[in-house]
Amino acid sequence: MKNLKSKIVLAGAAVIFSSFFLPSSAFSKGLKIGVVNVNRIYVSYKKAQESYIKFQGKRKKMQKEYNSKLADLKQMIDNYNKNKSSMSKAQRKEALTKIVKERNKVQTFLTDTDKKLVKENQQTTKKRLEEIETVIQTYAKDNGFDIIIDKKSLPFFSKGLNITDQIISILNK
Repeated sequence: MKNLKSKIVLAGAAVIFSSFFLPSSAFSKGLKIGVVNVNRIYVSYKKAQESYIKFQGKRKKMQKEYNSKLADLKQMIDNYNKNKSSMSKAQRKEALTKIVKERNKVQTFLTDTDKKLVKENQQTTKKRLEEIETVIQTYAKDNGFDIIIDKKSLPFFSKGLNITDQIISILNK
């Protein structure tokens, strides 16, 4: 009995939801629904692939520069350790101060550069997703779709509803 009441409440909620958010004409003619796999579209989108390659190049350049700075710091430390016994107290203190300053510079470089790269990557990803969204919206309007849903929101859908390949084709023209 309780299970039946739950089903009736859910069915009533679906009708109320539909009446608010879907035009009444959608019920009379039937909805045209499409499904897309946004993740697959993104990884198949040539501009997104190019952006990723560019990002990886910047990341490698940053890593190379960081490794160079780290090698210089290691050389400073090695020189200090090699020569500290022949240094005066003031010279050791000065050398250690330089090492600490250099270590801080290296750490700041890593932190600042990483933040900059992450922010740039996020902005580029957002731009590519907006491009995908625009193409999906245009495709939906041009082809009379009432609803297009991302595949990750659906536990099941008919393969005939999937328009992912069409969207990828349009984006990569």
